[in-house]
Amino acid sequence: RGLQSRSSISEDALPQPPWPFQREIHAFVTSRAVGGVLVGVIVVSFFCITIDTDREAAGLEPLLVVEVVNGIILGLYASELLCKLYVFRSFFFKTSWNWLDSFAVLADVAMVTLEATSTDGVSLGTLRLLRLARLSRSTRAIR
Repeated sequence: RGLQSRSSISEDALPQPPWPFQREIHAFVTSRAVGGVLVGVIVVSFFCITIDTDREAAGLEPLLVVEVVNGIILGLYASELLCKLYVFRSFFFKTSWNWLDSFAVLADVAMVTLEATSTDGVSLGTLRLLRLARLSRSTRAIR
């Protein structure tokens, strides 16, 4: 038959993990408590991105505290993604939210890597805009 569209399903519709340790991680990652923490992280992330963007627009150096907080936030997001990838395995890629989260985290990792290795003052303004992609998680968290 012709091409079938790739439909996205919600994480609730994914099968339960077969192994006890995977089920424990699944229960943790999908719990309301973790969801609440992630909403708080999203709010902090919003303020960090705002401060960082305003300082860059004014030609000022980024604040060290904002860079540290952004690193912690990136670590939290990456940890959540890795846990979900471990739990859901190939089913991880069947939800559009996981694709969006993966894109946002990988873009942020690329930006941090380029900032750390760039010595000639290359403008990373476009990549900084990609950091806004992680704020899209707020739509998911509110849902």
